[in-house]
Amino acid sequence: MENVPLYVHFIFGCTVLLGFILFYKASRNAKSFLYISLGWIIFQSGLSIAGF
Repeated sequence: MENVPLYVHFIFGCTVLLGFILFYKASRNAKSFLYISLGWIIFQSGLSIAGF
């Protein structure tokens, strides 16, 4: 991933954010969806930073 241009990381981040927002709106602003999704994103990020 070190040889990937910077715009690829930016587009990926925007895609994740847009998908999160759309699913949140589709769930009619359910707080449980918000907490579960944010927890899952943080969990996945932690695993990726740790190198798993």
